[in-house]
Amino acid sequence: MDKEMSMIWSKMKKKMENEFLHEQVKNKLEFHFDRYRQSHDQHSAVVRVVYKGETVFKGNNLKEYLTYVNYSNKIRKETNCEVSEADNLAIAQMYNEGIVSQMEFTDAMFDYFNLSIEEALHHENPLIRSFALLDKRVGQRRLEKMDETSFVFPLEKICYDIRTNQK
Repeated sequence: MDKEMSMIWSKMKKKMENEFLHEQVKNKLEFHFDRYRQSHDQHSAVVRVVYKGETVFKGNNLKEYLTYVNYSNKIRKETNCEVSEADNLAIAQMYNEGIVSQMEFTDAMFDYFNLSIEEALHHENPLIRSFALLDKRVGQRRLEKMDETSFVFPLEKICYDIRTNQK
């Protein structure tokens, strides 16, 4: 990780963990950024969400890219649709499976800091909605009113379970 990205990530991580996390999950939930310099392209980066010492979610650049290419090609072969349509379907399928890149994760976290809690909870990006579930501005009553079956993105379900003490 270059120095600039290291500084940005460390500030974002600190801000998320110290300013936004609900007291219930503070000191139990951490965000980590790992760079794998020995990968073939030297750009393999992973962002991890760690809860009580266990990695519960990963955003991986290389995995996201390879999955995207495979899904898009498979969809185009099976449906004979346009490239852009196949790409959009591939991205939707990846989100449903919780496959995101480190860049998508960090971009979503950055965007999250500038949203009201209402905007974050109803945002189209499931990463932003996931962060909102961990936010100190979301109380137990609001969580109890949520329909957990509506969470399609895996990190949303994980964050909801953590906040409702199901994990």
